[in-house]
Amino acid sequence: MRKGVLVVLDSANRGGAERLVATTVSQLPRDRYEPVVVSLSPSNRLEAYQALDVPVVSIPVETRRDLYGAIRRLRTLIRRRNIRVVHTHLPVADFVGRLAAIGLARVVTTLHKGSEESVDGIPPRVQPPGWLDGLTRRRGVDHYLAVSDAVKLSVEAQLGLSGVETLPHFIDVHGFHEKVASVDRTVVRRSLGLDESDVVLLHVGRFTRDKAQAHLLTSFREAHLEDGRLRLLLAGEGPEMVSTRALAEELGLGDRVAFLEATPDVLSLYRAADMFVFPSRAQSFGIALLEAMAAGLPSVVTWVGGVREITSRETSLIVEVDHATELARAIIRLAKDPFLRQKMGRLAAVRAMAFDVSEWLPRLEAVYDSV
Repeated sequence: MRKGVLVVLDSANRGGAERLVATTVSQLPRDRYEPVVVSLSPSNRLEAYQALDVPVVSIPVETRRDLYGAIRRLRTLIRRRNIRVVHTHLPVADFVGRLAAIGLARVVTTLHKGSEESVDGIPPRVQPPGWLDGLTRRRGVDHYLAVSDAVKLSVEAQLGLSGVETLPHFIDVHGFHEKVASVDRTVVRRSLGLDESDVVLLHVGRFTRDKAQAHLLTSFREAHLEDGRLRLLLAGEGPEMVSTRALAEELGLGDRVAFLEATPDVLSLYRAADMFVFPSRAQSFGIALLEAMAAGLPSVVTWVGGVREITSRETSLIVEVDHATELARAIIRLAKDPFLRQKMGRLAAVRAMAFDVSEWLPRLEAVYDSV
């Protein structure tokens, strides 16, 4: 008999947690597991899950009252679909999933952020009651997973948890690399208004202070003054999108920087780029960096959080946090040395295989089978 697995997350957007869920449910062996995805976001993008032929349920949570309605609906869903494991991702889903599973199913929770990384996008009106959240966090979870050792150490210290297991983000590295390689680079670059001689930087991530896109613009301007071939692609969305766009205009970078927002065709961006830039101030893991490495891109990164567990000095140039000139120097170094870009990109693709789904999904299955 197949084990029912209910995967609950705060949203169905295109962030790291959502991409991890999509990979997980698409790869779980259907002869052993029967996954169902629940999104609690009031503004859902469910196409990525629906394309996987996985049941997807939307239970919008917009107020604290909705939290308890979602708990009731989840309990009904757990009973109706014979769910044995509830796997939660992100804070609201963690709270709702824990309470919904009481007496009905085991709970596995993946922790995506450490204490040093800010959590955006959760309005105060849907924040779970602190006392109940804390009580159920300690007593209502059968197995905790963390997406990096950095997150594991942070939450163990912050929340007083023990026995947290590191199970990092994973992707289908080989499949991802093949899909990127199949994209016609010339056609994509032309569609983005790029010349063949341009050296293209790519950044993918939510527009937040932690991701430091504004800082990246300042460094890019400095680098561009020295090397006029440079172009910057920024893909993502978030609370600092508007201010970052305004800064680009203020710095006179309007025709050198492209804001692509939450483009679904991120594969083509990795193909169009010559390097990936990831200047985060705090980073629990960095799935966009992992995708860039799988695509064979060299990178410039800050040595923070989970980034230190993904890449190395063989695959990335490493700079200090918030050091604009150092970041600009690293960008220029890669821009002027195509052989270095090629070498680092080749090694990055090899390094990315350490996070392939074939390595980590069996470990998640073992967790599902043990609870």
